[in-house]
Amino acid sequence: MKRQTRHLLIAAAGVAAGIAMVVAVVVLGESGTIELQLGDETFGAGRADVMTDVIARDGPVLYPDLLGRDRPIWLQHLGEDPTRDWFAFDAIAPGADGRCVTEWRSAPDDADGGEFADPCSGAVFGARGVGLTRYRVDVVGGEVIVDLRAVRWVRS
Repeated sequence: MKRQTRHLLIAAAGVAAGIAMVVAVVVLGESGTIELQLGDETFGAGRADVMTDVIARDGPVLYPDLLGRDRPIWLQHLGEDPTRDWFAFDAIAPGADGRCVTEWRSAPDDADGGEFADPCSGAVFGARGVGLTRYRVDVVGGEVIVDLRAVRWVRS
């Protein structure tokens, strides 16, 4: 078989496979068996030792909305052990206007170092995010992993 003919057959097979995939996605999408996911439900927030130093120096880290759901979150670390005492929680208080992102207020005299305040309602939340929607945080291989699927409600 000539080289040019072989290239044409390979290109045609690629186009046919692409069309078949598009048709499958459309058919499965209409049947409701495909769920579109725009982003991961977990994310690596950085190396635990580095993030521990950053938070100790600058305060908790505010991550913008990670999943397109109007859900910015705070990452907080308390204590000195980079493998323990991590907290991740919504930066917007339950029931609050989505534009009212809590603000960190540092307080060196406080044992936990400060608090979060809702600028719209005046509500105050402790440094551990008690009263805000919290998420599971693990340190895996030295990396801080936040699991946005594992919601932990904490009552104030």
